[in-house]
Amino acid sequence: MNKVPPTPYDPICIQSLEYILENGSATATEMREYASWSPLTERMRKLSDDGLVDYYLPDKGRKTVHYILTEKGRIFTQMVKLSHELYYGRLDVEDADILEKVEELLKLSVEEPSTE
Repeated sequence: MNKVPPTPYDPICIQSLEYILENGSATATEMREYASWSPLTERMRKLSDDGLVDYYLPDKGRKTVHYILTEKGRIFTQMVKLSHELYYGRLDVEDADILEKVEELLKLSVEEPSTE
């Protein structure tokens, strides 16, 4: 059987991205409820290759990889969360605030990164 590579739409990826968005950063241990170490690390590597996640090792303390969202990853994850809210009926499509949020996210997603 061929192994299917992870995609940004994989439930493990989405849950991990949402966790990182809510917490600012995360380690594989902190996200262990979504998947065991190996599948999670594989997903994080794929998300990093796709430019959605970055990682770092802290200067002090335990040398464990910390994952953070890139700007692209933050916008992508916010769009996914918004789509979930709409899908599950927690947000009203007719609400003007929703349209503003969508327009803001779309605007952010097409802006050129600043070179400051």
